[in-house]
Amino acid sequence: MTPRLGRSFQMALFSIFALPSLVRADRGDDWRPEARGDAALLTRFKRMLESDPGRDFALKRLIDGVGLAPLLAEYEAKVKASPRSFSLRVILGRLEQRAGRTENALASFRTSVKERPDSFLARRLLAEAIADSNAESADDATRAFEAALQVAKKKDEKRFCYKRLAALAVRGRDVAKALGYWRSLVDLEPGNLFAREELAQTLTTHGLHDDAIREWKAILAARQGDTAKTAETLRELGRAEEGAGAWEAAVASYRRALGLVVPKHWLARELRDRIRNTYKQQGKLALLEAVYEKRKGASDAAELARIREAMGKEPEAIAAWRAAIAQKPGEPAPHLALARLLENAQRNKEALLEWDEVVRRFPNEPSHAQNRALLLERMRDKPRALAAWRSIAARATRDGALLSQAADAFVRLSASADAVATLKRLAATDPRDPEPLRKLGDAYFRQGKPREAETEWRRAVSLFRDRADGLVELSRIFRAHELPERAIAALEEAARLAPSNANVAEDLAAAYIRAKDLSGAIRMLERVLAVGTSPPQRARARAQLVDLLRDNGTLAEAIGTVEKNLRANPKDRDAWRFLAELYQRSQRPDRAEEIWGKLIASDPKDIQSMLDLERSLEARGETDRSIRVLRTAIAAVPRRTKALTKRLIDALQKAGQADAAGETARGLARGFPDDAEVQAIAGAVALANGMASRAKEH
Repeated sequence: MTPRLGRSFQMALFSIFALPSLVRADRGDDWRPEARGDAALLTRFKRMLESDPGRDFALKRLIDGVGLAPLLAEYEAKVKASPRSFSLRVILGRLEQRAGRTENALASFRTSVKERPDSFLARRLLAEAIADSNAESADDATRAFEAALQVAKKKDEKRFCYKRLAALAVRGRDVAKALGYWRSLVDLEPGNLFAREELAQTLTTHGLHDDAIREWKAILAARQGDTAKTAETLRELGRAEEGAGAWEAAVASYRRALGLVVPKHWLARELRDRIRNTYKQQGKLALLEAVYEKRKGASDAAELARIREAMGKEPEAIAAWRAAIAQKPGEPAPHLALARLLENAQRNKEALLEWDEVVRRFPNEPSHAQNRALLLERMRDKPRALAAWRSIAARATRDGALLSQAADAFVRLSASADAVATLKRLAATDPRDPEPLRKLGDAYFRQGKPREAETEWRRAVSLFRDRADGLVELSRIFRAHELPERAIAALEEAARLAPSNANVAEDLAAAYIRAKDLSGAIRMLERVLAVGTSPPQRARARAQLVDLLRDNGTLAEAIGTVEKNLRANPKDRDAWRFLAELYQRSQRPDRAEEIWGKLIASDPKDIQSMLDLERSLEARGETDRSIRVLRTAIAAVPRRTKALTKRLIDALQKAGQADAAGETARGLARGFPDDAEVQAIAGAVALANGMASRAKEH
């Protein structure tokens, strides 16, 4: 096919396939539900997801278009109506996982696995949920991913499992097991050099440098002919050799790589830095300096200057940079390096002369003028600094970043009129960006013009896609400028617009608390508990609400209300937790502990209830019982072993059980041999127990 016929064929294909889609796009046929508000499109996404529950794209678009809470309610009803539907149950589990309902998600995925034990999707989702759960151990996650691997048929599925298994093994400090998974990944595709690279990098990261060197050499042998990739492989080989202590071999690898790239390439700069750092670590920079002193090229003079900088020879380095500039005055890098070195040496007048020369030689690079202006600011030469920034702002026609930096400089230099004028220009460069308008409002406020300031702030938040989010941001601006009444008014309007937004309710509750409006704060915290889905947010709201009810003298009334609600819905675990906290603040810890005990009995992995019970027992002086609860928590939730064991050690020490504390600390140190904090704790416990010999080991 001739070139002319080839172009004709391409144009024909374009007119058949691409042009109709462009015409549709020009008509505004946007596939995004938020752009079209198209219920039919959302229905199409639902059909796509229900036919293949693993489609992340369809799930994300549905959540964006419909919302997480409505989707959850819809699919809970669908699963109730069709309890044997595999797809619906998997979708429900994924939605529950997004909503932070980990236990419910695990239950859904486990049921899906029972229904279809050969489904890779169900086993993969179950394994991911277990890995993300605080209540499950890393061993449980490993077993789940290994089970998924058993049913995986495609290479992509197996690759995914091997990578996750390797990551879990690394997290569990089982490097040998992790390497086994990486080797299996390499064996899956022997010709895949990317997999071999990941294995070699893992070996280097974990200090297995000899094995890493063998892998990088094998990769290098397979890469002959690809110059760029060969140079990168030689760099990695040098890193491994450097880690193994073979610094001469490392320098040789770096030099080989340097011979394959052009002098100005980014890799060439990195390789020269590595060679220099290797000599520095060996204390042999003088040898490298002697080599470059004999060379006469401009790049050699620049490298000599860098070597002398690394040796701390500032005057000699400055002389070397001047020599490099004399050989190639049109090269910007030596000028910049000399100017920065003079600044570091506190020779500001010479540095300013050098920046003047840089700006004269390279006028089209605005960063040079900025560096000169910043130096004038540091020299406290306000008139010349202002003149420099005005010149920069005048030259920046449509450069938003440059105008923003000039505006910030005018604020620093207390030139409010210049700041306002520059920010107006900045706002015009991108009318959809709220940040310049916010800064313009700040500038007006500093000028003592609150009305103009509020106008600009409201213009800024009007650009937010969601009006409630814009009002929340406006409230933060008001609060930052010490306008609390305006901040509360903005949040109240946001709460009216988005009554089901727990974040807005939480922000408004905090504003009411600052304003000492207890009834308003209580009302908003109750809303957080009613509409919020985030467990940490709900826990914060419960704790704050209990404090406010105590301050308001209505704890007894609240206890009665919660007990009445629980009689109607006895399976509401959050309500039981809230009731326990109410009893605790009402000085009735026995009732609170009874509730926490029941919650733990119904869910042996309820770590939050265990911790609440342990704190209550410790506060009442029941040390033995609190220690038993901590031991139970450690056994139930292995993933939190470290934090819980540290608490157990503290409890044992307070109880005077020094031997038990020492044994527990030694066990923790054996489990986390590379953790400096854990080793320090074990050493401190041993020292406190008078075991100086053991303390020295840590």
